[in-house]
Amino acid sequence: FSDLPINDPTVNSKLGPGESAENKIRENIFVSALLNKSSCYIGEPVLLNFELLSALNSTSTIQKLPSFVGFMTIEMEENNDFPKFRKKNGLSFSVFTVKKFQLIPGATGDFEIDPISIFNTINYKNGKSNNSYTGSVSSKPVRLAVKQLPVDGKPIDFSGNMGDFIIKASVQKDSLPAGESNSLILEITGSGNFISLKQPTILWPGGFEYFDFTEKSDIDYNVFPAKGTRVISIPFI
Repeated sequence: FSDLPINDPTVNSKLGPGESAENKIRENIFVSALLNKSSCYIGEPVLLNFELLSALNSTSTIQKLPSFVGFMTIEMEENNDFPKFRKKNGLSFSVFTVKKFQLIPGATGDFEIDPISIFNTINYKNGKSNNSYTGSVSSKPVRLAVKQLPVDGKPIDFSGNMGDFIIKASVQKDSLPAGESNSLILEITGSGNFISLKQPTILWPGGFEYFDFTEKSDIDYNVFPAKGTRVISIPFI
């Protein structure tokens, strides 16, 4: 029972005589930008979650999103279907995921992610009359240090991709006459940066001719890091 709400947001939303709407919102609604880590390597996915806490009977909309300069971004689905609560300063706050992203840094350096701005409308009853007031809240900027990958032990043909992957290779037919078409099938399974995942270099035997490849992907970008399978099929003779 300790996790149940300990205050009624409808009652808490009412403005008292002389009470400032700006102060009321600032003390009862918060938005935070949460990174899963403060430093990473170039090409390594990081998780960014914008979280809203409200102790008021509020309707909130995004006023301004950061630009994410220097990052590839994957927007993830937010799940606010089930109520979540958190206690803070003697109040119970409803917790919402505003936006969730997987960010993939494309350069090294110290980056600052700008704040998100949320516009809030708070409704309450004063006797029989319906009343409302509005105001904005913003998150604090967050910093991420992006490091270069280590040089020691780096394979010569390393593509720079980050993740945990397994690769399997097979041929469509393992025996056939010379001059008949076949396909080399590469199956890459795992989790990590699928966006930057390149086709592996193939060292073809002499006398082989190969053609443009086709690709099929089944990747879940709503888990972190992204997880799935990419299948590359390369016709050859």
